[in-house]
Amino acid sequence: MEIRHLRYFVAVARELSFTKAAQSLHMSTPPLSQRIRSMESELGVKLFDRSTHHTALTASGRELLPLAEQLVTEFDTLSARVNQPSPGLDVRLTVPDVLSRAQRRCVSRVIDDLSDLFTIRLRQSPSVAMEVELIDATTDLALCHMPTNHPQLVDRLLWSSELDVVVDARRFSGRVDVTAAELRDLSFLRGPRHWDLRSNQHFSELRQRGIQIEPNVRYSDVSGMLLLLRHAPLFALIPRDSEVRTVIESEEILLLPISDLSMKITTSCIRRSGDVHLDPLIDALVASLDP
Repeated sequence: MEIRHLRYFVAVARELSFTKAAQSLHMSTPPLSQRIRSMESELGVKLFDRSTHHTALTASGRELLPLAEQLVTEFDTLSARVNQPSPGLDVRLTVPDVLSRAQRRCVSRVIDDLSDLFTIRLRQSPSVAMEVELIDATTDLALCHMPTNHPQLVDRLLWSSELDVVVDARRFSGRVDVTAAELRDLSFLRGPRHWDLRSNQHFSELRQRGIQIEPNVRYSDVSGMLLLLRHAPLFALIPRDSEVRTVIESEEILLLPISDLSMKITTSCIRRSGDVHLDPLIDALVASLDP
């Protein structure tokens, strides 16, 4: 029996649903059910009562649960126990696309301030790829525009930035904001494919307000975006604190908040659950934008 089998058992015991547990483990239900049955066969006891309507722990399952939780927790903290902070501890930090100037300065300041504890090696990667990179141990810490619910990972919110509409000035001349209803005559213009977030939460928010997503056209840089917005019924979204504003604000282009729809891009710090020795670095990042 491996630690992952105990992790599977704990997930099902907590959810009392093979379907929900499989979702939390990022796997399909049939393999999870099969591995639990193999575990029951190896132990020689039945751990769950299953029916079409419910899943419940047996007496043996209830007896095993606290021990399994303890073993999983101890395994997850094993790395922290043997890797206490030491001067120059090497940390691979992955940063995403679209960080503001203030956020970049915060990251740089934290790297400098904690240089006696951590030696930071920076790399950049799309947010959608970071979860896999953490699980595969090709990075240690990720600043990601997507939260995670993976059982092997822990995330903590760092920053949140409002998104503003970028639009041809002729469409909303003299305006200081727009409403979601006014954007229904336009379509949302997406950026580079690697900017897409797995959950596409922004797409859902726009569609709920009756706003269409342009299916066929994307922009790959600022000049492309400006040309497309100028000559097609489109709008884009950028973070309010983005330094791109200084490049694109002009008589031809407006940047406007949506008065009745708050849309945000968040940045979370994600680590493996056992890497608690990185918490001083995360704490410093969380505090870095405090007034």
